[in-house]
Amino acid sequence: MKKILSLFIALVLICTLFSTSVFAASASFSLSASGSVIVGNQVKVTVKLSSSENIGSWRFSVSYDPAILEYVSGGDSGGGGAVSFADSSDGTKGFSKTITFRAKKIGNVSVSVGSAQVVSFDTASNMTVNAPSRKISVVAAPDLSGENHLSDLSVSAGTLNPAFAADTTAYTVDLPYETTALSVFATTKDTKASVAVPPSDALVVGENKIEVVVTAEDGSKRTYTITVNRAESELAGTTVDLDGTTYSVAYDPATLTVPENYTPATAE
Repeated sequence: MKKILSLFIALVLICTLFSTSVFAASASFSLSASGSVIVGNQVKVTVKLSSSENIGSWRFSVSYDPAILEYVSGGDSGGGGAVSFADSSDGTKGFSKTITFRAKKIGNVSVSVGSAQVVSFDTASNMTVNAPSRKISVVAAPDLSGENHLSDLSVSAGTLNPAFAADTTAYTVDLPYETTALSVFATTKDTKASVAVPPSDALVVGENKIEVVVTAEDGSKRTYTITVNRAESELAGTTVDLDGTTYSVAYDPATLTVPENYTPATAE
């Protein structure tokens, strides 16, 4: 009789444990962040909590090494190696929180979820939770090139004066009146640098400034300036006397105000 009773109690305990493991509510944390960050820059860590059942309240913290990372924002409170969160809802099955840190010095740091308590909205009982972690490497800034010279500079018309030299940044080009546009060709000495050449397809009579800007990989800039001098027309200053009235010859159509219904014609 005692053996039967002992067997019955053992079966009840096994069933109880099995039932608890099957029906116990659980919530799952996950952490995501960039695997590396340059020292001095910011890195964002996203914490997600999800559950198949409604979540009524939660309390957890995200720990980090304050010697390597500095807390910036995102938590209910933070600093000194821990960022804390605590809140409640009328029932949610998940949410995410994003924490911003600044990388203080080179090294490896582990960011992890801990001290977590998640309560079911439906049963008011504690859910089982995990404690994930994420490793982040703080690395030195890359050695960026500061080379911002041109290796070649040329124009489609006229001649650069003086002749191109990488360290010379000021040039002039003299063009006849008939030349109304100029193409500028520039090649950077470093392939990692970029160059910006503005359009020069509407040269005015007189002085035109063209600035060619070279930007190095590290962001430093060098400007090469080409002063283009477009000559006046041979007709400039020409006048015609007609029936006692002196007329000036208009040689630049861009400066004319054309009367309505005007039709251009060529006189032989």
